[in-house]
Amino acid sequence: MRTLERDFSENDLLNALADGVGGEIGTIFLKRVVHTLSWAMDAQLVLITIGDGKPAKRAEATYALRNGIADDSIAYRLKGTPCECVYGGEVFTVPRALAKRFPRESGWEGYIGVPIRDRDREVVGNFAFFSKDPIKQPELATQIIKIFGARIEAEMQYRALLEERELLIKKLRSANHSIELRNKALHDANQFKTSILGMVAHDLRNPLSAIMAKAEVLQARLRRSTFDAERADSDLEKITNNAERLSAIISATLHRCRSDSAEMQLRPKQTDVPGLVRQAIDNNSENAERKTISLSLTSEADCTAFLDESLCLEAIDNLISNAIKYSLAGTQVRVCIENDGDFISVIIRDQGQGMTRDDLKRAFGAFQTLSAKPTGDESSTGLGLNNVRQIAHAHGGEVTAASEGPGMGSEFTLRLPTKEVVGHSADLLTVAE
Repeated sequence: MRTLERDFSENDLLNALADGVGGEIGTIFLKRVVHTLSWAMDAQLVLITIGDGKPAKRAEATYALRNGIADDSIAYRLKGTPCECVYGGEVFTVPRALAKRFPRESGWEGYIGVPIRDRDREVVGNFAFFSKDPIKQPELATQIIKIFGARIEAEMQYRALLEERELLIKKLRSANHSIELRNKALHDANQFKTSILGMVAHDLRNPLSAIMAKAEVLQARLRRSTFDAERADSDLEKITNNAERLSAIISATLHRCRSDSAEMQLRPKQTDVPGLVRQAIDNNSENAERKTISLSLTSEADCTAFLDESLCLEAIDNLISNAIKYSLAGTQVRVCIENDGDFISVIIRDQGQGMTRDDLKRAFGAFQTLSAKPTGDESSTGLGLNNVRQIAHAHGGEVTAASEGPGMGSEFTLRLPTKEVVGHSADLLTVAE
């Protein structure tokens, strides 16, 4: 190692390596790591590989430096090489006499290899260091390779996440395109189907906004110097959950259109209502933070009800989203849950623009535009509250609005029965004893 030839201390070497790769990301970072380690540690071959197959039988270099010259043509069978041990999941160091242990490595004296793992912690590649001279400080060298191997691993996971994000965005764009085509066909068919499509356009907005917001947060998190896999996994889980909401909304709507009926099909099950409310709050937390609005669950009852979980989440999400949309920066939106045994009430109070008497009369009609205007350039279709009313009625419940007037804030209460609802449409329902 050059560390002894140049009489570098451990800190000197780490500082030199940090200076060599600092501030870089992506492919440039990977190349700078290889070049810097090759120089600082006198390695004649440094390479980053990706395995082929499960388990991997071959390895192919994504970037390699042989005797100071880039060589991305390196590909080899793993059997009988020290890299085979690394692909098995272990950090592997051979300070000297490498060719005696692995005859295929004739001409090489020292080797260090560390595995590169994906988000599921499966080995997908390796970061390897070959030298023609013995490694004089193997423990220090191994630690350095491990440090930069972890950073390479994070960078490659980041690249994979970007690819997944792009794929998700393409799928969402494709889904939106399909919805637009379906909207036109339904509009041409009759007024009922036009109304249904308007509701779909509104309901897709919240989960789609949540997906985009979480994708942006995840991208920012991955740019940090330290990679927090747990938080990244949490962000991806939320993106997946909202994508599933999009799929469920689309499926339910298409079913109603195919049946040519206004009936709202319920798929009820025992539901943790506070958990549902917390999920809706989490879906809207990014938008609230963006507008510096305090969003909190101020009172929580321990209760369950027999509900269609997806539809009720949509209703609660709409009410919270509206409260944020029409509130000014620096205000509060508070959510409260009450349970009287027969009904569970989800109450959303804001300190927004309030409502006039005329607003209160028209609030739950379709395509109604009220006196209050969005405070953050958000769009409004006038369908959200109408959707909430239909969902509440389908469950045998109700939604009400209250306000002391303009500038005095608003309060919306969604009341849902705790007992099972029997029936299929919002117009004819009974409650099971």
